[in-house]
Amino acid sequence: MSFGEMKNTGLSKYTGHSYEGKPITLTKKPGPPVKQERHNKKWFPDETKIEAATMYAATRNIKTVHEYTGVPVSQLRKWQYEPWWENVVSRVVKDNNDQLDAALTDIIDTCKVQIQERLKNGDVRVNFKTGQTYQTPMSARELTMTLAILFDKRQLIRGEATSRSESVSKDQRLETLKEQFLKFSEAAEIEGDYDDEPTPTEQADPETGEERQAPEAVLEDPK
Repeated sequence: MSFGEMKNTGLSKYTGHSYEGKPITLTKKPGPPVKQERHNKKWFPDETKIEAATMYAATRNIKTVHEYTGVPVSQLRKWQYEPWWENVVSRVVKDNNDQLDAALTDIIDTCKVQIQERLKNGDVRVNFKTGQTYQTPMSARELTMTLAILFDKRQLIRGEATSRSESVSKDQRLETLKEQFLKFSEAAEIEGDYDDEPTPTEQADPETGEERQAPEAVLEDPK
């Protein structure tokens, strides 16, 4: 069975991934080997290469790819370092992410409608004795939590700050100011007391130990 075909393929063989709109399945090909005696040992058809790369993107298991394609593990590992391999794998990942994004968007839209209905009419409750259902208004706590969560998510989508990020940034600013103040105070601190040091005009007599005045400078008459 060629790559992408789902005929006679059980659901357990479907990987849930696709490549160029075709589902990736884990199915062994019937019939003789792809390579003939005349083929070079390193030669494989492009279809087999693409199948191997897409299967690896879906399973992330080289041994599984070898089991279903028949390509030696050593050859598969060599292909992993070739540019075309990464291109195919990236394409599969992107296609899968697009599908996941579409599914999540649908879920979000459904939840949005349900949340709006709950806010207006309340939660649905069941009376287990009678089996009847009834609706009760949401409590103040439930409304507050719903508001807080939805508000933060909307802020993130808009690229705006949430209350948490603002609090963190304020703490960081205070910590930065504290560090700068400490550095400034350490640099401005004066070590020692210079009030007791003798002035240039007050020198101690080496014999008596008493202070003596430094001799005044004598100006000579230029004549």
